[in-house]
Amino acid sequence: MDTPITDNNYKSEFKVAVTKKDPIRLNQLAFYHVTTNVKTAKRCFKIVLDIDKKNVDATYGLALCYNENDVDKADIYFKRAAKLNHTDAIYTLALKSTDEEKSLKLLTKATNLGHLNACFDLANRYYQLGSISDALEYYQKAALLNHGPSLNALGIYYLHRNELDKAIEYLLKSFDAGCISCLHYLGDYYVKTLDYDNAEKYYLLGVEHDETHAICCNALGVFYMNNAKNCLKCKEYLLKAIETNGNIRPMACANLGQYYMTIEKNESLAFEYLSNAVKQNNPYAMTLLGKFYMSKKQYQNGKKYLQMAVDLNYPDAMCSMADYYVSCDNIYEALNYLSIAMDLNYVPAMLYAAKLHLALKGAYHNAEGKKAYLLAIKQGSVKAMNELGDYWFQRRNYIKAETYYNMALQQCEPAMKTGLVCKLNNIKQRAIQKLDFN
Repeated sequence: MDTPITDNNYKSEFKVAVTKKDPIRLNQLAFYHVTTNVKTAKRCFKIVLDIDKKNVDATYGLALCYNENDVDKADIYFKRAAKLNHTDAIYTLALKSTDEEKSLKLLTKATNLGHLNACFDLANRYYQLGSISDALEYYQKAALLNHGPSLNALGIYYLHRNELDKAIEYLLKSFDAGCISCLHYLGDYYVKTLDYDNAEKYYLLGVEHDETHAICCNALGVFYMNNAKNCLKCKEYLLKAIETNGNIRPMACANLGQYYMTIEKNESLAFEYLSNAVKQNNPYAMTLLGKFYMSKKQYQNGKKYLQMAVDLNYPDAMCSMADYYVSCDNIYEALNYLSIAMDLNYVPAMLYAAKLHLALKGAYHNAEGKKAYLLAIKQGSVKAMNELGDYWFQRRNYIKAETYYNMALQQCEPAMKTGLVCKLNNIKQRAIQKLDFN
């Protein structure tokens, strides 16, 4: 077994390795200094390449050495190492490439050679491109090798689709794999399933880690506002999130503004925090202010703030604009805003559009209403399954109604189960009585 390398024995170990022309030991010595003494590391890597011109580790090591101050030269060595199938080199080139197609090819190559981070990034790229099946394939591939971020990504995907059994399975595996990012989503899962003790537990665990401190402080603030009803803790954790000055700060400002507006009814403090968030381009705060002005019938100010959020592609603001136009009996303008939100895969907009279409007469609107429900179901919306079941029940198509109620029952939260079971029993009773059963 090789002697561990230290600052004290480095010179003697170096002499022995040079004398023996030992490339493995020389690479070990070089990587020991690659971040602390680049000049010494370069010297070792070059000696290795004098011994073996195609030594892949030394080639990659030199790329790392040059990457700080001579990017062009670094890229030469990254490319040489990549040709020798060094997976980190291939992955680095993929991240550096501005050509999307080339980057995807490099990520795919690194993935096929077993690079887990490349596999995860490839999945993320496919997800961003809207190729969900490809994304899931690569998340699964990395997850099978216990890659924490990929397990977390799958947990988040199923959580958003309301497939809660799968969500908790992957999130807990991610936690066991040491992925800190899952703590926030574990909290979200337990809020969704009304297990507030576990929700609080995982949010508090997240607060303890730098990586998730701000997002979990914000989540705890919202949790104490909406679920645990603890005003002091709500303000405490939202202020902690604001103090971090990170990316979560604008959202925490918006949430604290919401707290003062809806819980303490302190409009001056509400406007202070919401205005602060608006200045930081937070569309949620813009939407809250827009809704507030709309509730006061100050429509110009309301539309102003809602449109600001719409311009930032915030779908909830689009739904609020739809509310305004519905109140003005301008259903078609409302549907225009909902259509934009639907293009962003926003399920509440799909449900809203479905109801508006079905309230209008004609085959076109009937078809568009059902289409909107099916789009929401594709996103995993249990509410859409339930409402489409109601649609078919009202039309006495009990077979289709039963199909959608059963779909909803398999994925719904506990509070919804009783109502669905009653609806299914009603259909069974009708079948027994042979009343209009198709």
